[in-house]
Amino acid sequence: MPGCRSFLARSKKEDPFLQGRCFGLVDGIALGLAKCLPTDVTLFQIMRVVVQSIDSQPARLHEDFRLLAGEAMVKAWPCPRSSKEM
Repeated sequence: MPGCRSFLARSKKEDPFLQGRCFGLVDGIALGLAKCLPTDVTLFQIMRVVVQSIDSQPARLHEDFRLLAGEAMVKAWPCPRSSKEM
């Protein structure tokens, strides 16, 4: 989370590796949910949603970041399942 927060703050204080790791994880998860995301949403906006969601649930910080990030994206941009997938 420190890398994600510093990425959003465009801080040069935090290790760039941690910022890149957060960026890469969020980008990869977003790619998997690409059909659900609005075409005009930016990765910066997605990152903001993820950070706000995780920061609002401090009791869950011990959980896997990838699962929390995916959950935040699905909550922000629900992807209705088609009848063929059900």
